[in-house]
Amino acid sequence: APFPGWKMMAAFLTSLVSLTYLTAATSTVAMRYRLPDIARPFRLRCVTLVSILGVFASSLIFIWGGWSIVSKAGFAVFIAIFLLWLYRKFGAKDESMSWNFRESIWFWFYIIAVTIASYFSAFGGIGVLNLYSLAVVLLVISGITVLLARIYSLSAEEMLSGIDKALESCPSNQ
Repeated sequence: APFPGWKMMAAFLTSLVSLTYLTAATSTVAMRYRLPDIARPFRLRCVTLVSILGVFASSLIFIWGGWSIVSKAGFAVFIAIFLLWLYRKFGAKDESMSWNFRESIWFWFYIIAVTIASYFSAFGGIGVLNLYSLAVVLLVISGITVLLARIYSLSAEEMLSGIDKALESCPSNQ
């Protein structure tokens, strides 16, 4: 690496990027549950299983960064949410952006559970969980995360409204 901090920065960013993959898996299962008849280009069989495996794969990438990365990423997420709260409270008066806290319960569960698992892991943590026991724990966390995302997802009407707004803002639709 050109500079000593680059390896750590790359590991941190890789871990954060892996978190973005969570939204694909959780959104897919939530949409299938709330909008089962919506037109889509293909039908994915076993969507719940595929979503659990997607969260699991993302979790492995995230946690392999090690406790030092996971703890910092968790802290960064909480700082970002706090800054968003400050912005909403004192800056922006745009009420079109909703917090949807209830619908994000899956994410809070996930961040807290994976951070705890990382602390107990052999990847820079205290070493109680080896790779195999950690994998079992992450698989359980992944299943619970997907279940929470399905249960606490937006309503069908809110999803359709969000899809419409996103399509309206696409440059190709203007």
